[in-house]
Amino acid sequence: MIDGDLDEAVRKVADYYVLKRDNVIQTLADLSKKSPFTFLFPRKIFDKEGRPVAEIPPLRKDNLQGDEMNIIWEMAQMVIYSSFFLRKTLLALISKFKLDADAIINYLYESPIFDEERKEFFVRGIKAYLEKDFLIALHILVPQIENLIRNLAENIEVPILKEYNLGGFNYRTLDDLLRDERIIKTLSEDLCLYFRVLFTHPGGLNIRNNICHGISPIKDFNSSYASLVFHALLCLAVATKRLKKENEVSGGN
Repeated sequence: MIDGDLDEAVRKVADYYVLKRDNVIQTLADLSKKSPFTFLFPRKIFDKEGRPVAEIPPLRKDNLQGDEMNIIWEMAQMVIYSSFFLRKTLLALISKFKLDADAIINYLYESPIFDEERKEFFVRGIKAYLEKDFLIALHILVPQIENLIRNLAENIEVPILKEYNLGGFNYRTLDDLLRDERIIKTLSEDLCLYFRVLFTHPGGLNIRNNICHGISPIKDFNSSYASLVFHALLCLAVATKRLKKENEVSGGN
């Protein structure tokens, strides 16, 4: 997977670990045949305090494509399982190309959605990740994912604000942006769904909401979650690097 030059290797790693919606649907179909009773009844998702936060309905075998809750739940389980292998792959990638924080920053900043004024966040967050200080890495990098999606939205002229009832404006939520058709078109449906599973959906890992609202217990600040966030940064860089050339061409015209 890490054969070739750095750009080729990063692209392969980024793509391989983004779970594909169609593959998840096929897994659900297979599991429902092997263990049909598992999917006959609704299941509740509980938070760390034991409070129910979402309900997974019985599997809609007649419309698996539209069964978002079961798709997201199954994808979350698959992400948790694959995160161990993702961590090993990222370590191999870093080792092969002798990547330090500066080299990683240079790669990320080939994309126009990475803001020069926020570079220090990425420098410190990535250094913490490389030094296995996952508590610091996650606290720094998770909010930057949201900022990057807003930067992308502005780059492709998608509104990032919406009116609220006191006569002012609020930022659109990360989940709202990831469901915007124009952002889906830019990043791909699979990547947007993957990010929702990682960061914003109560049926998924919900990393963004749990960390930013002070809900995550200390055990969640681990190598698996930090590697998923680092992988998300690589995915965003890979998916948006072409925007820089497009902006240069349109600017030149």
